[in-house]
This record gives sequence, C-alpha cells and structure tokens, in this order.
Amino acid sequence: MEPKIKINIEEKFENIRFDKWFKKNIKSIPQSLIERFLRKGKILVNKKKLKVLTKFKIMI
Repeated sequence: MEPKIKINIEEKFENIRFDKWFKKNIKSIPQSLIERFLRKGKILVNKKKLKVLTKFKIMI
C-alpha cells in the first residue's frame, strides 16, 4: 500500500500548476519524481487522477 498525504491549499495558490506548487513547497521530493507520479496517475485530488497541466482552483 502506498502512503497517502493530505495537503490543504491556500487561496493564494489559485491558478498555479500542481507541479510548480509542489516543487516550491515540498523541497524534499525531486521534480522528476513528481512528474513521473503525475504521468502514471499516482497523484489524486478529490479521488481523481491529476493531469500534468492541472492548476489549482479554489471552490467555495
């Protein structure tokens, strides 16, 4: 079983691509690993696979 991590995103990050946010805020994981996980569909948001060019959108 793969580990699951829950992350809350602040409104100021709206319209920023996930990979850019991740690289800026979680420096311990290499960019290449983030990109590989995105390509393989291993990163989920609201139980849906995240696409490479997905941007954060705040829903109220």
